[in-house]
Amino acid sequence: MKIIFKAFAAAALLSALFSCRGKETPKPDPVPDPVSMDGIIINEIMPSRAIGREGWIELYNTTDKSIPLQGMVLLLTSDSAAEEPVCTLKTGTIEPKGRFLIKTGEVQFSTLMLRATFQELSILDSQGFTLDSFSVRIDCGPNAKLDGDEDSFARIPDASKTWKVTETSTPGEKNYKVTPYAISGLVINEVCPAEGWVEIYNAGKKEMKLEYSYIKAKDGTRICFLPEETVLPVGERLAIDCSASAAQMSEFTYYTNDHKQVTTFSSSKLPAITDGSSWSRLPDITGDFQLTSVPTKGQPNKAVTTDESGLKLNEFSLAGWGEISNSSLFEVKTPGITVTIDGKTVFESGSTTIPSGGHLSFSANITASSKVVLKGSDGKELDSFTASLVHGSREATQTTSWSRIPDSNGPWYTVINSSRDEKNWGITEDNKVAIWVNHSSMDSYEFEKMAKLGVGNIVIHEFIFRSDYHKKAEVEAFLDKAHSLGMKVHIWQQCFWWSGDVHWPDGTVTEGDWVSAIIDGTPAKVNQPRFDEIIKRSLNYVNYDIDGIHYDYVRFGGTAYKHGDENLTGTMAITEFCRQAESKIHAKNPGIIMSAALMGESGAQKYYGQDPEQMTRYIDILMPMAYISSYNYSSTKNVSVANWFADGAHKNGKECWHGFSTYDANSQGLSADRLDADIVNVVDNSRADGVALFRYGIGQYPDMNGYYRAE
Repeated sequence: MKIIFKAFAAAALLSALFSCRGKETPKPDPVPDPVSMDGIIINEIMPSRAIGREGWIELYNTTDKSIPLQGMVLLLTSDSAAEEPVCTLKTGTIEPKGRFLIKTGEVQFSTLMLRATFQELSILDSQGFTLDSFSVRIDCGPNAKLDGDEDSFARIPDASKTWKVTETSTPGEKNYKVTPYAISGLVINEVCPAEGWVEIYNAGKKEMKLEYSYIKAKDGTRICFLPEETVLPVGERLAIDCSASAAQMSEFTYYTNDHKQVTTFSSSKLPAITDGSSWSRLPDITGDFQLTSVPTKGQPNKAVTTDESGLKLNEFSLAGWGEISNSSLFEVKTPGITVTIDGKTVFESGSTTIPSGGHLSFSANITASSKVVLKGSDGKELDSFTASLVHGSREATQTTSWSRIPDSNGPWYTVINSSRDEKNWGITEDNKVAIWVNHSSMDSYEFEKMAKLGVGNIVIHEFIFRSDYHKKAEVEAFLDKAHSLGMKVHIWQQCFWWSGDVHWPDGTVTEGDWVSAIIDGTPAKVNQPRFDEIIKRSLNYVNYDIDGIHYDYVRFGGTAYKHGDENLTGTMAITEFCRQAESKIHAKNPGIIMSAALMGESGAQKYYGQDPEQMTRYIDILMPMAYISSYNYSSTKNVSVANWFADGAHKNGKECWHGFSTYDANSQGLSADRLDADIVNVVDNSRADGVALFRYGIGQYPDMNGYYRAE
């Protein structure tokens, strides 16, 4: 549109509104020739919407020269008012191809306040000539209106002739058309108000497109805006410079470019910020926020302290060495620590710095009767060790070590592997973390990776014994590797159901083959041939150097209540199978651990014939498949289910290892953080004794070394 505004009219109006009068008119200073403002356009408009809500107008300089803005006039027209000037700029310069933001909070607007009722806006140069204008009705259409908090009127493409209503305002930035990008796995890792930046980290599984995402302070001010083509690769960090006060950076929210909340930050429970400090996650990325004195922009977070109390004795080997670890969240700077064995000094560190989670090893000849003491720089005891602190009965040799599991903070164990100068890892004798492994994953199983995560029990499918899949030597090598790391191997055996057309040579195993035989009312009439066939397979597996037999599908298919009578119910039939299996397997090898997978719902006796209390008369460990992905359990419900199974098992002095799916309802693998949150909820709040994951090869796994530690 074009608003005709004649020079003489503008001059008269401006004189009336903005000139000063007095009894004597001083002689004016010489007026310099006016500077041309041609080429300045209105590029974007955000009305105030309400009193107290700041609005703004963005100007754009289409030329290749800087243009002073002194004397520019804004005219505003609304449905309820005639065209009137709302402000005259007194300062400001707009750079070549640059932008200039006029905010309602920075200039004295008229009572219209650039509110949503405005219809037309014009900008005039100091001589009163129209430079550019905008009309909602003409430029955007008769029905155009702003609905969302971030809606604005904008030229899209940037500085073009086309005006649009956009859901993403871009004050002081290039206007754009939104291509929404979902953002996940993003971690706010450090906030430094003094230097004005926020560090984010991509902890997700794929690179994140972050263009036009932004951070908004609690007061509604957008304090940063990421430019187009901003990409954050997996495992990398990005420091975002913010235009904000310290107060604004103390509480804010990160949004996608289409205004969906990603994550938040609040310092309300943190120590007040000081000059040269920042709020940092310790440990880096995974920990909670702490006040740190050393900002680490774009680098792993750290904080320095002279407090030596976090230094611990961490590992000893009869091969002749010991290790100290820093269990604190801070980097410890010490003038010197000392280690004594039976009162004799064997190590003096001198001045040194030990990173958070770091290790310092030294030579030391230690025996089962030795007492080791770690002393601080003041000579006071920081920590001590004797072999009496070690849990379990595993024999200590020169190829084992006494280690804290988990590293730095856990109880002492004898572990098969040593981990000098690195984070302690080793499978303890009482490890209670299991994972189901498909036979097809036998050749690719990552033993050390899973051991370092604390997985000490491999529940592997019985098809590893099929000659058309694996050779006997390959199976034995798999078992040897697991045992060399202290892991236990349980054979995952399917009982009363097979899927598809996969059958064992001695016949199709179906529910009908065995349950039909127990409905005659005579307790002795179970399908003994089917029981015998399953147990025969188990006894064959026991010939190998395995640690356990794990029964899956040891149940009815949801119809247990339809079979049997009061003399022999479906539940009694399942229990009878467990009795026979335990009797024959333990007669051959009393050390075999008996476990079973149960349907993950409480009160399963009626439909599946599985009664935790009855089954654990013969089964050592129950593993209820209480998969959140299958049952959509809430956190509270999952704890309740875990307690129901655990209480049934505990009546016979047996254990319950709660089952977790490593994938969501869409069969997408979970992140380590999400799986950790699911597991910790049950570990911390239920009476379950262990953890079982279904299954290997799907999702990411958290560090599980600290889940069920000895007291």
